[in-house]
Amino acid sequence: MIKLRKLKETEDAEFKAPEMKKYNFGGINYTSTPVGYEIKGYLWEEPREGGFLIIDRTERCGIECDGLFRSSRIVNVEKQNEKTFISTNNSVYLLESI
Repeated sequence: MIKLRKLKETEDAEFKAPEMKKYNFGGINYTSTPVGYEIKGYLWEEPREGGFLIIDRTERCGIECDGLFRSSRIVNVEKQNEKTFISTNNSVYLLESI
């Protein structure tokens, strides 16, 4: 099982991150996820540059919520000890095993 948390928006994000209170959870958003957005679940595959983060989600922002999460395209994966930092076209995430 993993935990994924959005740390920040990339400087040249294609889709900007809204404030958490303005994000439509479970609905269609033409934005990126908000900073602080956190999910728990299971990776479909190891993150790699050029791919996507695809997660079988079990929890979203502290609430049990089954579903699928897919990021924008991954542009960088950097491992530091037990943590993995992933940059996509829109976001910088921290990925940790739990």
